[in-house]
Amino acid sequence: MGSLLDMVDVRRYVAAVSVGPARRRQQPRLLNRRGCFPKFDLFIEQTKDVWKDMLDIRKRFEPRAEELARKYALADYTMFIGSGALWGETILYSMCLLEEMQWKRIRHITSHDFFHGTLELLEPGVPVFLFMREDECRALDERVHAFLTSGVTGDEDYVIIDTAEYAIPGLDDDFRVIVSPWILSVPTTDCLARNYELVTKHNLKYRRYYHQFDY
Repeated sequence: MGSLLDMVDVRRYVAAVSVGPARRRQQPRLLNRRGCFPKFDLFIEQTKDVWKDMLDIRKRFEPRAEELARKYALADYTMFIGSGALWGETILYSMCLLEEMQWKRIRHITSHDFFHGTLELLEPGVPVFLFMREDECRALDERVHAFLTSGVTGDEDYVIIDTAEYAIPGLDDDFRVIVSPWILSVPTTDCLARNYELVTKHNLKYRRYYHQFDY
């Protein structure tokens, strides 16, 4: 990594280095300490009250989360598609929360890998969640979106969550990709996970194997 990065490289680095919103929030600060984030002060200024925007997003999404949980929480198998800056959140929600904490059978895959076999698993009754990103490869998500909505599979159980639909007032476009994982964590980790728990009656703290014995 050079002494300075342009904004595209900063966004890619922040998106790739870790999984989970708490760690992601530390990456811009670490980049700044290395002299790699020239716009760090502007970023901090524009995101100092971002929690208020996240709260607004949660309030806005909660009714939809309740509806989606009632419809899909008991599904035998669910597919989650997310890529780029949203890949970490896709894994966090589908693998860590639904597999580990809800014992749900899921498949998580990137948009570019979706067309290498996984699309053949789509059929009526298979819920598919597509998380659409805002980076330079958004066209790959749009390709998946077009396929899901084309009707060729007969599957109508698809859910599109597009971070671009959630405004953060006063935030420069350069910073949207950095903040987009935070946005996605609200409808998934904050809203959907809790509503799944209510429908499945399976406490998010229950484990079969984690922390039960040494292995």
